[in-house]
Amino acid sequence: MMRMKTITLLLGLMTVQNTHSSGLYAGIKGGVSAFSGNHTSVLNSAPSFTSDKKFKYNSPLVGVQAGFLFQPTMKFFIFPEISATYNFSNAAEDLKNPQTSVVDGKRKISRSYGFGAALGAGIRFHPALGVFGKISYEMQNFKIAYTDLSFTNITKYDYAKLNKKILLGGGLISSLTNTLFVTFNYDYGFKNSSKVYDFPGIGAASTRTTTLSVKEHRLGIGLNYFFWTVT
Repeated sequence: MMRMKTITLLLGLMTVQNTHSSGLYAGIKGGVSAFSGNHTSVLNSAPSFTSDKKFKYNSPLVGVQAGFLFQPTMKFFIFPEISATYNFSNAAEDLKNPQTSVVDGKRKISRSYGFGAALGAGIRFHPALGVFGKISYEMQNFKIAYTDLSFTNITKYDYAKLNKKILLGGGLISSLTNTLFVTFNYDYGFKNSSKVYDFPGIGAASTRTTTLSVKEHRLGIGLNYFFWTVT
């Protein structure tokens, strides 16, 4: 009996008084990203060789978002949204000379910021709880850094690349008050390949053409505030 009363009380606290409202919102979010993919390098020298390296790493991310939640009925809602994220991530590896197997360079892949836009829709099966799905388009900034160790004076080559990606996801939405709601979501970023740059090669006078292919699994939680509403 006590358990039932507790559940009833919690649901009562989470219930939104106005169950048929729309409005502009803004919020913060955090989560974790699991990246994996391939980083392919073709060294155009004599002799030429191709390096195809796989990478995988997990990293935390933070961000902000803003949108308009439109609820035409008591159950159905749609929302366009824009967002910005920052990812604390990097993956590093040694580069070996194909003839001597000596490490003469290092390569680091890091992701920093990203910008995106999304469109979502969902259904409330309780005034304070619902499910949603959404599709997003993001531009994510990746930085490729080479360090050439084969000379007395160590040389570095850096280049940044925006990797454009489509994400498909969904999750839960829960209203805490009339103006506060939280989201719990999962997103899958489809693998996308992009040519990075023709870098100077490691060691001899040559060029290195690189291609970056990345896919992503993302888990996150967001806290949002309605700063303007209509009923």
